[in-house]
Amino acid sequence: MNYGFKAPKLDKEQYILGQGKVALSILQKNGDWTKCLPVIEKQHTPNFDTYNCTGFGATNQIEMYMFKKFGVKVNYSDRWVGIIAGTDPKQGGNDPHTVYEAIRKYGRKIKTQRN
Repeated sequence: MNYGFKAPKLDKEQYILGQGKVALSILQKNGDWTKCLPVIEKQHTPNFDTYNCTGFGATNQIEMYMFKKFGVKVNYSDRWVGIIAGTDPKQGGNDPHTVYEAIRKYGRKIKTQRN
């Protein structure tokens, strides 16, 4: 069953984790990010699925990084990321590279959600 992840088509211009194009900085040596977890937000309900797992996953990663690195709790809009990345439930979701490129290009416009 597809939950919105589309495998990316990689090319030599894309950044790949561990490839060495970005300086390595280990923030959580023991790998336990439990204390940095963001607010739980449901991507789907029994009646609806956003197919935006890539958007939800990306914002979760950024929110955790912001807390660990800067001590700032933020809650970015998963739905807005899905919109700017062109995520479409009818097309089966999106790939992580497309989502992160949308965040990179339009990141200053990403909205924060009010809790």
